[in-house]
Amino acid sequence: FNMPVALQFLMGEGNLLESFTPKISQVLDETVSVELTPIKMSQQYKQLNIIINRKSGLVSETTVIDPVNNTDNGAPLEIALTASRSKTNA
Repeated sequence: FNMPVALQFLMGEGNLLESFTPKISQVLDETVSVELTPIKMSQQYKQLNIIINRKSGLVSETTVIDPVNNTDNGAPLEIALTASRSKTNA
């Protein structure tokens, strides 16, 4: 089963920097917003936006944007970002 890259990331698997080109879109006191554009084009989505808590490193919000600009906002996830890969906190 070949899981889409965005889904792999949202499940705490895969390598974010190998799969996406990140762009910081907004920095606030408590959060950082990052736009993730897939390196390899996808028919399912064109961008994944995440909001990261600056103190904990946890992803507090996700938004998937499909090729026709429909959005799907996800619930907060307990995914902490690290320099080498993403991982799920159990």
